[in-house]
Amino acid sequence: NAQKTLQQIFAQASELMVFKKIKNGSPLNSEKYQQEEDNKGSWLFNIRKSSIAKPPIIVSVGNCVGTSCYEKNQDKFTINGSDEGDVIGVLNKRVNVSFYAYADTNQMPIRQIVTDWGDDFKDYSTGNQSGSTSPDNFYKNYRGKNQKTNKEFCDDTYKSFGQSKQACSSGYVLFTHDYVCSPNQLQKMKTAQRFCETNGTSIVNSPCVDKSQPDACVFQPRVNVVDNWGWCTGICNGKDGCFETACDVKLCPIDEDCPENSYPWINYSGAIRIKAE
Repeated sequence: NAQKTLQQIFAQASELMVFKKIKNGSPLNSEKYQQEEDNKGSWLFNIRKSSIAKPPIIVSVGNCVGTSCYEKNQDKFTINGSDEGDVIGVLNKRVNVSFYAYADTNQMPIRQIVTDWGDDFKDYSTGNQSGSTSPDNFYKNYRGKNQKTNKEFCDDTYKSFGQSKQACSSGYVLFTHDYVCSPNQLQKMKTAQRFCETNGTSIVNSPCVDKSQPDACVFQPRVNVVDNWGWCTGICNGKDGCFETACDVKLCPIDEDCPENSYPWINYSGAIRIKAE
């Protein structure tokens, strides 16, 4: 029937409008769309937060042959050629963050890709960010090569639309950033007693000072990807994936308006350590 057909095409119907004649309108007996209150329950639906929804996925960049690279580890991203371990510098260090990102076929396109560098010395709660949160973003899936088949994931021979060349780009996301640690910045963090706090491998208060290495600033970047249904990377309420407001990278996880137990980020599996001298 018509309702089931709509659910095959759309993820949500929030309002029912009916084209009706208006007996006392001006001009008389004119017609227009009006909101329908009767029997709307059978027409309105929202599967965006149902059990079939899946959060987008990021994958680190593996070995490359020319411009073609393999996908490596899920829920990780690559910094300067590695998806784990510390990156060391003195006074400053340039880093390249790279990763593949893709949404479920039914939940495309990707609407947001952001990297938070975790190095805002002025406002510790936010961090500097690269990428765009504009509402008119429409990104393809970014895929690499399959280690098992040795084929590109973006290939029209796959049955999934999300892997077709119309919807998929054989390349990775790349952000570049320069980290700096001056003696003055390091001393300010020590004075504020901003020592590194961790949750597993994630640093929750980047930038910070590691008590075991007090001569260096410590940073840890993190990545956020949001799909067209409003799902994003991260952990919310102990489960993979966050939804809608919990994906707001300006709110979460530090703002009081962020939903409780929401962390819409994937952190680097290591740290950037820059000695101040």
